[in-house]
Amino acid sequence: DELLDQKADWHNRYVASSERTFHAMGRYIEERSEPGTVVLFQDMGGAPFAGGALRWVDTIGILDRTVAREHAAIGLNPFMRGIKRGTPGGAKAIRDMDARLRDYFFAQEPEWIAMVAYVGKRGGKRSKIRSKFKQARRDKARQAKLFQKRVRGNVHAHGIAGDARFKRHFTYEKAWMRNSGGYWLVLYRRDQPASE
Repeated sequence: DELLDQKADWHNRYVASSERTFHAMGRYIEERSEPGTVVLFQDMGGAPFAGGALRWVDTIGILDRTVAREHAAIGLNPFMRGIKRGTPGGAKAIRDMDARLRDYFFAQEPEWIAMVAYVGKRGGKRSKIRSKFKQARRDKARQAKLFQKRVRGNVHAHGIAGDARFKRHFTYEKAWMRNSGGYWLVLYRRDQPASE
């Protein structure tokens, strides 16, 4: 009984956290979009369930066949990039795949791009980010700066944030905190036509 209660408690906390982040972001986007609007997102979570009228493209390849096939073609489990990078030719194969996937992602003409900013535990980084985010509540430029380096450093996003097309056409919109500030959903919106 105690184990079942612990599991139920964990599940309830997880669902509540998902509601505050993934579902909240999915609803936020859907309320500001037309049905079929393309959302590129690194970590889907429950967002598509809350924004069901949108077209979701994921960078991991769970929902998107093209992305999954790109990973399979080079024998890459998307969560084990470091291992693949350490094999002969692995780093080049990943770089080449990332470039192909960026072209594919931008060809989908996403209106929204969401990525994850990871914040480590050491040195009180999580509490510092939470505090700075709270201080910048009405200042989008300051919020964007908080996540810029972390979003660019996210290997699961295939270098999207460093791509000239992203820099030219997308601006920071909003962020949602998950897991006490170790994991943030960071949302960007296209502000100019995506075509070159």
